[in-house]
Amino acid sequence: MRAILARDAAALGWSYRPLGDPRLLGITAPPFGMGDAQRVSDVVTGSRPAGAFVAFTLELVLRPGRSDEHVRRWRVASVPLPQITPQIALSPDGALAAFLGAEALQSGVHDVMVESHAFNERWRVGADDPDYAHAVLTPAVVAALLDAPDDVGCITIENGTLVAASMVPVLEVGWISQALQTLEAVRAGIPPFVWDRWGTQDEGVVAWVPDH
Repeated sequence: MRAILARDAAALGWSYRPLGDPRLLGITAPPFGMGDAQRVSDVVTGSRPAGAFVAFTLELVLRPGRSDEHVRRWRVASVPLPQITPQIALSPDGALAAFLGAEALQSGVHDVMVESHAFNERWRVGADDPDYAHAVLTPAVVAALLDAPDDVGCITIENGTLVAASMVPVLEVGWISQALQTLEAVRAGIPPFVWDRWGTQDEGVVAWVPDH
């Protein structure tokens, strides 16, 4: 599978590395930080008309090094944001929400609701600052999130990065493109005043895309 991913990525002008650093994006919201240990593999980096991206497989290791070691794999796509802003964590209702548990909203002291019933049925939004979350969740952003691939389980804004994660173990360029389409639409829908009011420029944003 790695050979296929590397080949397909190269055909699109993207770069591929078999292994990466679990601290790649500096994200703490679930599924990041879950499990007893984390590994990153199948790192794909590149650029699209809307800008740079990083995608990879996140491996959450339970009981590492033991005979009963178990690994849960998530596929992840991410794009940089203009500024570092407070964290927003979106998680779904249903079975995946039960799997993630209350930890999925660990950094958000408020559940944020919007006027769209369909959105509130699909997504739970956790944020420490409801005013900031409502500023981010414009009608364009809500529409983009409703159009997200069905298997996208978590979307997070953190550390100047917009991240989508899917609890599907196989990373492929078709999914990367679909996830990036959602992330790019979300980013485009966030109004500029959000960066002016809540953003803080940081070196981590400038150096966001890792060397490859």
